[in-house]
Amino acid sequence: VGVDYIVNVILNQEGKLYRAVAGDLKEAYLAGVALSRAIREVVFPELCDVAITASGYPLDQVVYQGPKISSSIYRIPRPIIREGGTVIIPMEATEGIGFHTEFFDLMSCCGNNPEALIAKMYAEPSKDQWGAQIWARMLQHLRMVIVTRNMSASQVEAMGMSHFTSLQAAVDDALARYGAKCRLAVFPEAPSVLLRLAED
Repeated sequence: VGVDYIVNVILNQEGKLYRAVAGDLKEAYLAGVALSRAIREVVFPELCDVAITASGYPLDQVVYQGPKISSSIYRIPRPIIREGGTVIIPMEATEGIGFHTEFFDLMSCCGNNPEALIAKMYAEPSKDQWGAQIWARMLQHLRMVIVTRNMSASQVEAMGMSHFTSLQAAVDDALARYGAKCRLAVFPEAPSVLLRLAED
């Protein structure tokens, strides 16, 4: 059938209408991208060793939403975190695994081996693999930490991640790993920023 005309909206950080674009599919889309970049892009001066990626309610209520909270620092043309860096994800996780048992089963099925998990998802696709794919790709290159009091250490560690119940303890642990020159970045609204390295 084809697409002759689109209408898209750009929301601000508060989730309110900022602008709307309409017209030709490609032209209107690119205009929307430019408007989004104008209000959401953060030019990052250098690579960090540790990134704290948060979002708060409602995304942090169930671990299934965690990939949305953490992926903005990594799923970009050039990640803003060093290879071997640490991503700390503070989550309320009041629902824990919640109804998304397929996601947890995927994340915990391969003995903390992200390569094996990726191979399994290619061989046996499933509806809840989107988040497991994101985290598996990140775990190939990064150490990941979930900070919550509402999931057990064994649940978090089964997914190949470290567990802390205190954000300060997680930060202290990360700083000890990387030493005095550690570069730490905090993203309180991580899903809503577009990151770019300054040299790009």
